[in-house]
Amino acid sequence: MQWSMLPIGAYSCDQFSLVGQLDPAYDVGGDLFDYAADTDELFVSVIDAMGHGLRASLFGTLAVTTLRNARRTGLALADQLRQADRAAVASRAPCNRSSH
Repeated sequence: MQWSMLPIGAYSCDQFSLVGQLDPAYDVGGDLFDYAADTDELFVSVIDAMGHGLRASLFGTLAVTTLRNARRTGLALADQLRQADRAAVASRAPCNRSSH
């Protein structure tokens, strides 16, 4: 799941070059990175979803997806981070289950 979320491993233009690599450890974790280059801006995010296993992987994927979506809709950087924070808090909330 995490490999599919990663951007291309290297990017270069006149202003800069960027290389990123994710080396898996012994267990699946939630570590990810992302970047996007625009004509006059570079966005870089490094995600460290604490823990290991599927939960950490899902949490890292949620963070990257939320940040990408917020960036692509044109939100300012602070608003992107607020949106990611809200998604993180909502994902940690206990499920509301109705009793039948």
